[in-house]
Amino acid sequence: KELVSLIKSTAVNRALDIGCGEGYLLQFINAQTKGWELEGFDINEELLLKAKQKVPNAKFRAYDIYNCSYPEESFDLVLSCEVLEHLEDPSKALSEIKRLTKRWAILSVPDEPLFSISNLLAGNNILRLGSHKGHIHKWSAKSFINLVEKYFEITFVSKPFPWVILLCEKSA
Repeated sequence: KELVSLIKSTAVNRALDIGCGEGYLLQFINAQTKGWELEGFDINEELLLKAKQKVPNAKFRAYDIYNCSYPEESFDLVLSCEVLEHLEDPSKALSEIKRLTKRWAILSVPDEPLFSISNLLAGNNILRLGSHKGHIHKWSAKSFINLVEKYFEITFVSKPFPWVILLCEKSA
């Protein structure tokens, strides 16, 4: 609900989902918006086939965030939800997100240590003390905001447990 509200507040019509996986977020956006031009990319081509089935009107490409060939400012809105914590170089990814957007970005990551604690309490990833095996980086809301502020002006912060979602505007 919070994510849809943020997406609609941007009043755009062309969006890119970076690390779109199986296309769940684009499917959700597609159901909530009318006439938007949607694109997604991911490094996993098998997941892109599933995404195309979910959102046949969207365009999908096999790219990695460090080597995508879109021109500058190709999209009104760039989303990167539950992706940055998996990347070797999130700063480089944020630079690329800034390059790709005309104005808006929505970024989300797990809010640590809340995410790991909730996993542990649910009996998940016990041997890793609740930590997800694919997460290279762990940010608290404050540390993630501090990182993102180097690239964007943050216009809204949402903390639906156990995540942090930022609505960002491209700064000069």
